[in-house]
Amino acid sequence: MTLRGITRRDIAGLLVALCIASGGIALYVVGVRDRHEAEARSALRNCQQIEIIKTEIRGTVQASLKRLPTIAYYKTHPDELNQALREARDSIRRFRENDCYRLPVVRDTRLRPGT
Repeated sequence: MTLRGITRRDIAGLLVALCIASGGIALYVVGVRDRHEAEARSALRNCQQIEIIKTEIRGTVQASLKRLPTIAYYKTHPDELNQALREARDSIRRFRENDCYRLPVVRDTRLRPGT
């Protein structure tokens, strides 16, 4: 087919097909973006819920540090003091706070506090 053989009807059909294809691609891209953002919001929500629990655990462990036996007791049992301090510090370190907005899936969608 040469250019001279192309009719207006052919051009119109080609334009309609191009519009339909462009619309389909646009819908696909929007859908992928929306799914990615929904995934990021879900990951952020889960992380924040975990952080609430970890904060409570940290508070409990820190409070337990204050209820350790007296210094007089530990003067006669230094190994127990070292063990208790080590366990408490390990628990606090294990439940340290994380920034949920630094999760890769959240960071990629540029979600910020309050969004």
